[in-house]
Amino acid sequence: MIQDIITFYRNPYACFLAGSGESIKERIVALRKTYFFCLYIAVMIILVIAILDGILTNTCNISIYENLRKMRDEFSATNSRLSSFVQTCLIAPFIEESLFRLPLLTKSRLLRWVVFFVLVQYFFPLPFLLEVSFWWYNVILILIFAGIIILNNASESNSTPIFDPKKYNYLCWALTIAFALVHINNFAPLHLSVFYLYPIYLLPQFVYGVVLSYLAIRYNSIVWPFILHVAINSTAEVPKLLTYLF
Repeated sequence: MIQDIITFYRNPYACFLAGSGESIKERIVALRKTYFFCLYIAVMIILVIAILDGILTNTCNISIYENLRKMRDEFSATNSRLSSFVQTCLIAPFIEESLFRLPLLTKSRLLRWVVFFVLVQYFFPLPFLLEVSFWWYNVILILIFAGIIILNNASESNSTPIFDPKKYNYLCWALTIAFALVHINNFAPLHLSVFYLYPIYLLPQFVYGVVLSYLAIRYNSIVWPFILHVAINSTAEVPKLLTYLF
């Protein structure tokens, strides 16, 4: 699996529709392999991060991970268990897959503008303070993305890559990096004095982005990366939800 992922990331274009001849059973097996691959890599990286964070705490009195814990606690305090599950395990994966994987599969101009607006609004929120609730904002995005997906599936040109190899690879790499970067706010407030260390804390999301792009391009669909994304996010959330319900 590691060799497959490395080979893919060197040249994403060459992987386009590589799994088109696979049966549903074979795709489920691939999904299972990528899921455990992601968990294994994440655990290894988190162990390194734990050591690094301990060193930071002892030497600089800074804990980047503590900010993540506080962010999660605030999120849990302002949302019910069910609401947290829906947002984390269903809404977030669908929107993120539409933002970072769907552009690899369709030339939709509307999609490009939506992706551009959402990313700008995310990284520079002050000029775009919208008087709209979280739920309505995401409902609008979901409807737009769903419409684009339906139109893309109905298109006869979606069986070929949308760009030449060089542009396609650059797009895949850029979207993968962007996917990791949008998670940097999970560690807010950011410590600028150790800003160079944040890429290490974002490595799990980067690896996830590579694997999710691998599935999207291999099967020319966001269905499989969406399922994997849901599975990854649900790993921690399902036990919490079950404890709350029962």
